[in-house]
Amino acid sequence: MKILLYILTLLLLPIFGLAQENIKEKPVKKETSFKNQIDMDIEVLAFSFGYKRRLYKNWFLGPSFGVGPQASFIYVGSVSDREPSFGIGLTGVMHVSLVAKMQNIKSKWSYEIELRYSAAYISGENGFYALSTGIGVCYGRKVQLGVRASGGRMYGQRKPIYMAGNIILRINPKW
Repeated sequence: MKILLYILTLLLLPIFGLAQENIKEKPVKKETSFKNQIDMDIEVLAFSFGYKRRLYKNWFLGPSFGVGPQASFIYVGSVSDREPSFGIGLTGVMHVSLVAKMQNIKSKWSYEIELRYSAAYISGENGFYALSTGIGVCYGRKVQLGVRASGGRMYGQRKPIYMAGNIILRINPKW
């Protein structure tokens, strides 16, 4: 009889084990699977390539290099001997820049701040180098459309320069 009781206990033990309450586990937060971003920008006839490293959640920082004529509206401030000039010019025949970008995964909008050193030309002026700070706004995920405006100073001269109207088509191959 004792043996029968032991066998019955062993047979019923799995059933009592299944009758226990399940412990609910907290859902695991989904983390982003990438830490960097590669951008290819097309601006009028210019092409630029940028690599941005993730710093914190939605913030990226990295260099950008570009070549080709970018057509922009330019305002060059006056110096004591000349009038200010305004017109459409080739801004950024080539450029090197440092870009800080904010992009939320859930939103299609991205914002960037850029410190740019570029070789530029405007009609009525000689070619010049400019150091400028710009802001940009883009809309989209993998393919983005955006605009950029910047202001700065001609390198080696005391003329302020303002540029607006750079329309950007950006392709993010790694998103």
